[in-house]
Amino acid sequence: ITDITGRKNTEEALKKNEKQLRVLLQLSQAMSEPFELNTILQMIVDSATHAMNLGSGAIYLLEENKLFLAATQPALPENYPEELRKAKLNDHPHLEKSILTNNPVVLPDAHTANLTPAEKNIVLLRGLRSIIYLPLITRKQAIGALILASVNDLRVFSEEEIELYKGFAGQAAQTIANIRLYESTRKYAAELEHEIKVRNKAESALRQSEKKFRNLFQNHAAVKMIIDPDNGNIVEANQA
Repeated sequence: ITDITGRKNTEEALKKNEKQLRVLLQLSQAMSEPFELNTILQMIVDSATHAMNLGSGAIYLLEENKLFLAATQPALPENYPEELRKAKLNDHPHLEKSILTNNPVVLPDAHTANLTPAEKNIVLLRGLRSIIYLPLITRKQAIGALILASVNDLRVFSEEEIELYKGFAGQAAQTIANIRLYESTRKYAAELEHEIKVRNKAESALRQSEKKFRNLFQNHAAVKMIIDPDNGNIVEANQA
């Protein structure tokens, strides 16, 4: 009789890592496509929760120390509180810590942790238990956070898993930054195109107005002259 527990555990871990890496690779390929930002955000959350076999995920984007809930898995109920969709960063200190330190923050058990009222509401409404907060960092600056959590049951996050999540969050952050840049450039191009159209329309109207004036000026039966008020010179005169 040979104890093969260690070998079996290693095989299971390899299978788990292989599954996670395969899903993340598929997501990496998908993120290279020119999707809309909201679509990509939802893909990130869906793929992360699936790859890590977790019951809940969310992305908050950061704008001027305010958090905006951008994507969730599973979907939010219609009566989900508005103050949890848009919140102050300091109302969520665990998430704030991950953003300020640019490092993952793990909450082993939300049921026994010291939480703010806002954090308690989220844990209660979403049934969260073990949580990991992953900052979305681009150019050494956090633009938001990816939050992954087990639902109801405890989950131990190994060092290998945390590093894997961290790398995934970094790639997701770069994708978000690229899409924002693309959408900003596209918006600027659309505004520029509109401005050119307006300018061309105005120039066309001016040319038509000048042409109409010249026809009236040249073909009028009465004598018409344009005189420079400074020196009295006749600048232009009609045929009459």
